[in-house]
Amino acid sequence: MGASDKVAATCDGEYTPDIGQLRDMWVDSKLDHLPRAEAFALVPTVQAEFDNWLSRTLPEAKAGALREAAEYAVDWVGVVGDGRLVDLKTKTEYDDTAEWLRARAEQYEEEQ
Repeated sequence: MGASDKVAATCDGEYTPDIGQLRDMWVDSKLDHLPRAEAFALVPTVQAEFDNWLSRTLPEAKAGALREAAEYAVDWVGVVGDGRLVDLKTKTEYDDTAEWLRARAEQYEEEQ
């Protein structure tokens, strides 16, 4: 599957690229218009731009997830008498916060 086929499949919802493939598409989009020798010389620079973007984006996503978990906890989680957590929406009980957070992460993965 070539790059343009992957892009088309992504738009149709049939293909989800991984980070390495996204990096390659980023590089291609930045350098396709240049002569091959010039583009080849710039590959490390453009890859570094992508890596820089990713290094800023992942912490933002993690922070957003933690904020969302905190808001969810306020609205939907109670503490039962023995200190365990209970999801007030589903009535599911958890031994501790870590178990509850793992369950929320699994729920997100299932929703994708």
